[in-house]
Amino acid sequence: MLCNGLIQDWVTWQNQPNKYPFQLFSSVIKKLAPHPDEWISMGETTRVSVEDVREIPTINLPYGSVPVTQVSAGMKRILGLAYLLVWTWYEHTLASELRQQEPVKQIVLLIDEIESHLHPSWQRIILPAILTVVTSLQASIKVQALITTHSPLILASWEPNFEQEEDRLFLFKLEDRKVILEEVPWSKQGDTVGWLTVTVHRVSKRYRKK
Repeated sequence: MLCNGLIQDWVTWQNQPNKYPFQLFSSVIKKLAPHPDEWISMGETTRVSVEDVREIPTINLPYGSVPVTQVSAGMKRILGLAYLLVWTWYEHTLASELRQQEPVKQIVLLIDEIESHLHPSWQRIILPAILTVVTSLQASIKVQALITTHSPLILASWEPNFEQEEDRLFLFKLEDRKVILEEVPWSKQGDTVGWLTVTVHRVSKRYRKK
């Protein structure tokens, strides 16, 4: 067994509320909420069907408590990201103990289409929130994040944090059935509309060349 999965691990961690993974998981879920008015917290486990004997985790939202199997696709995406971040780090710390090694101080984070299934309000905060969570796992940890997106909201959300010396923006292009990676000079666009306009402009310009 390599992984028990979100539901089983969630219930196991919740039954040990004073131990590390539960506290970390609860904290990560709260940090990934879109904003204070749409808070998320972990609720009590529950049965959802007479044909399913499992205890199913629930989340508390401003409008009530919902089993995780019945939440929206966007919420499942957020909970999945939170679980993978916590599970990966927790398993790494356990493996480090077994090997009598210190946990690593460098992480490579890869997320494909980070905006998938997310409401626009979530797209505006998800990248900064995830990187905040990752950098809080351990003091002095270094993170290299490789993130792909089609969303101008994601690009706009990172504009205040972009550092010319460390960050890069690339564009994937298809030319003669080959994928070309092209670095795009970074320039501030001001807001989502600016990013949407510049993205459409680049696509249109490539189309005219053909």
